[in-house]
Amino acid sequence: MRKSSIFFIIVIISLIGYKDIFAATMEEVATIIENRVNESSTVFENRTDYFLFRTNVNGKTYETEFDRDYEHNRLFYELKSGLDSIDLAMVSNDRDWIMIVLEAIAKANGKDDFSPSSIPYNGNIEDNGIKFDYYSKIDEETEHVTEYLVGMTVDLDRFPVSSIEDPDPEKEPDETEKPTNPEDEISKELSELIDEFKKTEFYKVIGENNQFYEDIKIDVDKEKFSITLTENGHSTTSNFTFKNNILSYNIDASDYNDLNTFIKQVLADDMLIYTFIKMAITKNGYDVLVDNIDFLNYSFQNEGIELISAIYSGNNTDYLKSFKLDFENFKIKSSDLTQNNPETPNKPKLPSLKLVNSNSYSVTLEVTYDKSGLCDIYRSTNDGSFALIKTISCDGIYTDLGLNPNTIYKYKVGINGLMSEPLSAKTGSPSTTVKNPQTGRTSIGLAIIIMTSLCIYAIVKLKRRTVFKQL
Repeated sequence: MRKSSIFFIIVIISLIGYKDIFAATMEEVATIIENRVNESSTVFENRTDYFLFRTNVNGKTYETEFDRDYEHNRLFYELKSGLDSIDLAMVSNDRDWIMIVLEAIAKANGKDDFSPSSIPYNGNIEDNGIKFDYYSKIDEETEHVTEYLVGMTVDLDRFPVSSIEDPDPEKEPDETEKPTNPEDEISKELSELIDEFKKTEFYKVIGENNQFYEDIKIDVDKEKFSITLTENGHSTTSNFTFKNNILSYNIDASDYNDLNTFIKQVLADDMLIYTFIKMAITKNGYDVLVDNIDFLNYSFQNEGIELISAIYSGNNTDYLKSFKLDFENFKIKSSDLTQNNPETPNKPKLPSLKLVNSNSYSVTLEVTYDKSGLCDIYRSTNDGSFALIKTISCDGIYTDLGLNPNTIYKYKVGINGLMSEPLSAKTGSPSTTVKNPQTGRTSIGLAIIIMTSLCIYAIVKLKRRTVFKQL
């Protein structure tokens, strides 16, 4: 009896999967969220069909829902705000609760070291256990395309997917190989950042000329580091975290009871953040001035940088509450690149599109750019809004299939915030092919007309010969 029971359990595990049995459940996730949210003013309700967050922001109430799919053990989110008039406050509010839900799922799955920076924002359910839906909106004046997060599907059984394989406890270490310590790799990555920081004018002015501040000291601890600045005997210490090439910072105003101390700390933090942004601009090949760009309108998902401001209750002063910068994926908006800046005469070259061919149901395009990389192709119809349809090599050819006949489409190509001018392409009538402007080949429609005319001409000639014979 005991053996048969064990056999039955093994069969069940093999049928439904070991991971599914021990994966996070809806109730476990809800419990973790409740313990987290109870510390704030947000109302969280664990309802039968969905999770509900209710938040009051500046006198306005926002509700964020995550629908529950028990059959597949998944959660679904969809932005309630209409796409025609997107409420940015709602988008920001929803994003915060998305992060809390994902952190709760990771914790329920035993991933206590989960970091939001590891989220695959362009992932899929099969490979990553999560999928985000975006809506692209174009500014009619600047023609800049902005993507908004409007939907999400997350699989509680599969998220988050670890990119590091678990070590085999039975495998003997290879004595010929020197073991790699992950902390050493992180220290090396941070060491490179510190070395670049020491090359900046800000560091040189303090370290060499003792202007503004008398002394500067940098302390490093694994992926965290602090920079202490001294002025007239008073010191401020700014704390940062650098992991996976992402620099992050935040400050809690409630930790400061003295207004003067808080203002000095914020000013020091701002100068350091200003310097790090200049480093990212230089690293990514841009030639723009930081002062001419309002980075508060940037987002971490789209441009790789996020600055969040708050108001200090002591004197109603705005200050920078948190900051996040992805050095690898940082980019400048095209609208900020095209501004009239006398100190940046050499603007980056824009990618371009060329129409190769078009027929009734498809358009073929060729992408051209002077640098290697991946370019995003956007398409628009008569409504004027562009949407991302494909990402290809910056020297590739793409065929857009499944189009409607007799329709004008507009295309753009972009990379790192640089966007090309729109290219118009019109599909032909059914059963016709538009003449290729590059090869000059005759279209199928014209060939059919010529063949039909020749047939009619032959029939007429044949009839005339028959009449002559009868005469």
